[in-house]
Amino acid sequence: MTRQPWRAVPVVLVLGACLAIPATTLATAPSTSPTVTSPISFAAGTLCHDEILFENLALNSRDSLFAPGPDGAQRLLQRGFGASRVTDEDSGKALEFKGGYAISIVFAADGTVRVDAAGTDILAWYFAGDDSELGAGIFHVTGRVTEWYASDGSFLRAAFSGTSTNVCDVLAA
Repeated sequence: MTRQPWRAVPVVLVLGACLAIPATTLATAPSTSPTVTSPISFAAGTLCHDEILFENLALNSRDSLFAPGPDGAQRLLQRGFGASRVTDEDSGKALEFKGGYAISIVFAADGTVRVDAAGTDILAWYFAGDDSELGAGIFHVTGRVTEWYASDGSFLRAAFSGTSTNVCDVLAA
């Protein structure tokens, strides 16, 4: 399966903020705006056995886009508190999570991307064959997740520290 760029759930939320920030603000001090989110659906068999829906129930989060540094890299910082839900659309079983998080996304001048997420409410997902210490599935993490992406947006690898719960396994039980 082809992996879409920047697949960590919170990262998807941040990308929308990138598009909403006018280009004229990129050369100044950080531009800050509220985080905007949309529900994300995964077809049955892509991550879990059943169809899965991820949504934020409440989100008090801000995005800050910093001007490029001397090396040409640009950083997007998202931080806040959220309440989220992952639902098995076939069974109706759901898990809810809440907590704080900070996500730093660095867009390097060569086009590569590094994502560092830390906190008590991080959801990340990986497909079969992805180079992730967590394996395939959807994971709720308390701790740190770091992901690396190539300049074409393809996923390279992910590292993890802390505690994790395989949401697919819990929803299937």
